[in-house]
Amino acid sequence: MKRYVFFDFFGVISSEVTPFWFRKYYDSETADRVKHEIASLADIGAISEEETYQRIFDMLGVPPAQISREWDELTVIHTALVDTIRTIRQHYPVYLLSNAIPTHLRRILKTYELEPLFDGIFISGEIGIIKPNRAYFDHVIATLGIDPAEAVMIDDNPANLKGAAEAGIDGILFTDLPAFLADFKQHFDTKDLAL
Repeated sequence: MKRYVFFDFFGVISSEVTPFWFRKYYDSETADRVKHEIASLADIGAISEEETYQRIFDMLGVPPAQISREWDELTVIHTALVDTIRTIRQHYPVYLLSNAIPTHLRRILKTYELEPLFDGIFISGEIGIIKPNRAYFDHVIATLGIDPAEAVMIDDNPANLKGAAEAGIDGILFTDLPAFLADFKQHFDTKDLAL
């Protein structure tokens, strides 16, 4: 059985934000491309949150303050999953592994009082590497000093789970809470957990 639990944030603990926001202004294909072009820099910390908003403003004319507000408004926390994570953490260390603009994600975590939910937080923009790059997962494992075979990554992106697997970490593709619980019980000893 496993000993460490790694959770993604956007698309798992929280709703996705930027993919939906960009689709207000572009067709799906263009939205995904533009998001990737900007997020690829923001998510590795190459540009700040303010610079990210400025670049979007230059493209779309949407004021930075409005972008920030709308991104925050699109954030919906999966409260039932959060309650489940609290239960899991009573028995297993839980870590957050997210591709994100650090100041943006840290603000969300503080707003919703989610920081205490985790034993550690790894944000791509703070370490300069993004999932699904294997180096991201290698960094986490080295920092924690644990055996990757003892960890499980929960993510809604199959590519990220592939990157985790390359580093020796098993994965659970998150689709919804019932499916997650069924998969979680296959990896962890849950007899003492009220799941």
